[in-house]
Amino acid sequence: MQCPACGKEAAESDAFCGYCGHALSSAPAKVSQPAQAAPPAYCLVCGAAFAGHETVCRVCRSPRGARVDPTAETPVRYIAANATTTIHVPGGLGADVPAEIRGGWNWGGCTMGCLWALAMNLPLWALAAFLGSFCTPVGLVVAILLGAKGNELAWKHRRFDSIEHFRKVQQVWAVVGISLTVFVVLVYAALAALSVFLQ
Repeated sequence: MQCPACGKEAAESDAFCGYCGHALSSAPAKVSQPAQAAPPAYCLVCGAAFAGHETVCRVCRSPRGARVDPTAETPVRYIAANATTTIHVPGGLGADVPAEIRGGWNWGGCTMGCLWALAMNLPLWALAAFLGSFCTPVGLVVAILLGAKGNELAWKHRRFDSIEHFRKVQQVWAVVGISLTVFVVLVYAALAALSVFLQ
């Protein structure tokens, strides 16, 4: 039979036209089981095969090469097959560390030490940072460790609503920590220059 909208040939069993997506009222809709890993010639939503240059699935009417957006509120929103999406992943209570934040340098932990550790529910690290303030070598080691492992430690021990929330919190700590560090360095430099000038 022919599609009443575009005039293209369609099989009797097709629910939708494979070229324009028009519903074929004489054909019952048949939906196959979803395919986990389908090649490009198959619908990524229902697994039905595409024929030739068809751009619309004959069974479920999904666009060719598209999949359902997992973050959409309704199941009719499509995105490209290789598109990246941000899915809500809560942190805290020993949660697994997402790849997006694993391994990055944490400037808040490196520069703010004790205060940052307390805010991230890391009392032992806060104690280590506090004791390190009286011993420069120890303090330097603690600062390096908190900078290198701060993201993983914070994610596992404090509750975050999402990856975006985690990044915003750490960004605030980083800005404050770096600003205070620069300020302290400038004050020490100014005092040193003043002491040399007065001698």
